[in-house]
Amino acid sequence: MKQTLIPTYSRPSFNLATLTLRLSLGFVMFLGHGWGKVMHFSDKQERFVDFMSLGPQFSLILVIIAEFICSILIILGLFTRVAAVILIVNMLVAISLAHSWQIIGEAQLPFLFLAGYVSLLLLGSGKISLDNFVNRR
Repeated sequence: MKQTLIPTYSRPSFNLATLTLRLSLGFVMFLGHGWGKVMHFSDKQERFVDFMSLGPQFSLILVIIAEFICSILIILGLFTRVAAVILIVNMLVAISLAHSWQIIGEAQLPFLFLAGYVSLLLLGSGKISLDNFVNRR
């Protein structure tokens, strides 16, 4: 009983935790947000948020790159930190433009995604990842 209450560092637990974080963030963003934007691109392109006056269509393309492609990279653990930075920017834009910084309210989910992506940026992808496989060589 005493062992479960004492916080200890375990390399296998760390790697399993980073894998769990990557898979949960990646799949929820990919399936819940990115996939829908790709499938309904033509419906969304004219009425999407216009980020930095780039136009709604180009703004949507940037979001698809973040939510679709970067989520796949996060799931695979490939270029994890780069993908996390792109998704952090995406979440900051979503929180500010689409949800008016209402973190307790409308922006709860983007804020949780933001916290998860910042964690991945700091932690890296862990041992169970393509980043680790590529860097081992």
